Amino acid sequence: MRILGNVKMLAICFLAIAGTLSSCTRQDAIDKIVRKASSDPFFGSGPCKLFQLPVNSTSEELVKKAFANAFPFPIHAYNFVIITKRKVIISRLPYTAIEVQTENGKYVVLLLHADTGQEWWSKVFSE
Repeated sequence: MRILGNVKMLAICFLAIAGTLSSCTRQDAIDKIVRKASSDPFFGSGPCKLFQLPVNSTSEELVKKAFANAFPFPIHAYNFVIITKRKVIISRLPYTAIEVQTENGKYVVLLLHADTGQEWWSKVFSE
């Protein structure tokens, strides 16, 4: 009986540790985009449209403008909910990453503010 009790205790400890480790390694949509972009030596180059908005613009204003300027075609999402917003570093540059749920699905918007005033670079990824 004592051996069976020790086996149960080991099994419980193993499951607890495995559960903790699996929750640490989960990646959300932003993590996936950052990992992909970080491994791409050409990320940030290529065709894009810069847009003008003040530095203190709201996340909603930035997402709307990024959707309207999405390359090669604008994204028509009239209603959206911001799921997550955070700062990320890609190629040593500080981007703002915003995960958005729309009526057409989920998107991740990467934004980079140019140091020269009100210009913003953006790229929209569908999930």
